[in-house]
This record gives sequence, structure tokens and C-alpha cells, in this order.
Amino acid sequence: MNTYKVQLFLLFWCIILQPTYSQFNQIDLNCTILSKKDSTPIGFVHVLNISSRHGVISENNGTFNFRVGITDTLIFSVVGFESLKYSATEIPSQIFMEPRSYTLETVTIFPYKNYEDFKKAIIDFSLIDSTQTIENSMFILKNSLFLYSKMNQGAGVTLDGPITALYNLFSKQAKSYKRYEELLAQDRYNSFLATKYNNILVQNATQISIPEEITKFMLFCDFSDEFIAKSTEYEIVVQIQKCHKEYLENK
Repeated sequence: MNTYKVQLFLLFWCIILQPTYSQFNQIDLNCTILSKKDSTPIGFVHVLNISSRHGVISENNGTFNFRVGITDTLIFSVVGFESLKYSATEIPSQIFMEPRSYTLETVTIFPYKNYEDFKKAIIDFSLIDSTQTIENSMFILKNSLFLYSKMNQGAGVTLDGPITALYNLFSKQAKSYKRYEELLAQDRYNSFLATKYNNILVQNATQISIPEEITKFMLFCDFSDEFIAKSTEYEIVVQIQKCHKEYLENK
């Protein structure tokens, strides 16, 4: 009977002392994450406790609060910066992360299915010889060329006959060449945008690994070309992570 009472007494004190013992083995982290390059705050940094598999994300001003065990190990990671690894007892109040550069593969885009089709189109492209002599039959009398119209209270010029045909021919060639130049310019612009906003950047910023899911996410965010062109990589990443929160809420 006395042994039973002693066991109950020990169990009672273990229950009471357990929270106190746990508190002695935990610390509260109140830190700020900054860029090592210019000491600017870094928002949306993933702070993962690899011991407990729990984590938090830093605020826009780089701060975060996290209760961890004194024997835990934490990893800090965010797109655009080198990852850091700290023991819980070694983490300073200000954490500086080193910027990281990304190298993307060169992408060449043509307005045709492949280079051979593009080459063939250039070879087959022809311009009208502007040095050709105009025949006398192409001239029109002045009275038949300029016509006065009282419609809409204005005057107009009608070009009828060979001159009209010649004008339309040159105009069509000029428009086709101009359209071709516009397509090339648009392709160059799209290539530039792809170096700043692409699947790799989205995957690193959101941890989405499935290509179809990445495409669906990018359609959901629908960033404008102007925003992508004018923004820095950091600004784009911030908007990606904000959009990711909305994406998960609407999923």
C-alpha cells in the first residue's frame, strides 16, 4: 500500500514539473533578417525548424518570432539569397543573408516553327523593284484624277486604274514587312520577360514542383508585362509569394 502511494506521489510531481522543465528547454527567438549587401529587410523568408518540422515566414520588415528547443536546428531560405543553417542557441538578433545570382539558359525564339522555316521565309521574301520604268499608259488625265465631292462637306482624291494597282501592291509589301518587324520585336520582348519571370523562379518562390500546377498558378497571378519589365527580381518574388497566399486560399 505504501509503495502504491509513493508511485502516485511521484506521478503527481512529474505532471506538475513537466511544463516547467519544458520551458527551461525552449527559447523565444525575436530576430530580424537583413540583406548582407545593403542591410535592407528581407520579407517572406522561410524559417524551418528541421528538428520539429515546424516553420514560420518573416514579415515584410524582416522580423519573425519563433519558440524553439535549445537543441533544435533552423534553416533560413528565400529566393535570391544563399540559405543559412543555425543551431537555436547560436542565432543572433540580426541575421544577414548573402544575395545569390541565378544563371538562366539562353532561349532563342523565332516567329516560325523552326530555324529552317524562318530561313526559307527570308529567302522567299521579295520586294518590288522600284527602279522599273512607268509606262505612258499608266498616266491619267488631271480631270479624271482629282474629283471634287460635296459629300461630308469635303474634297477627296480617287485613284483608279493602274496607279491604284501599283499603290496597293507597294502598300501591301510595306505592311507585310512592317508586321514582320513587329513580330520580331515582340519575340525579343517576350524573351526578355522570360528571363525575369519564369517557371524556375516560381518554383523556388512557392515550392510548387508540378509543371502543370506552376502554369495554373502563373495564369492565376496574371502579372502584366509592364510590371515584369519594370520590377526587380526581389519585387517580383514578393508579389509571387503574396499571390501564392491568395492562390492557396482560393484553391
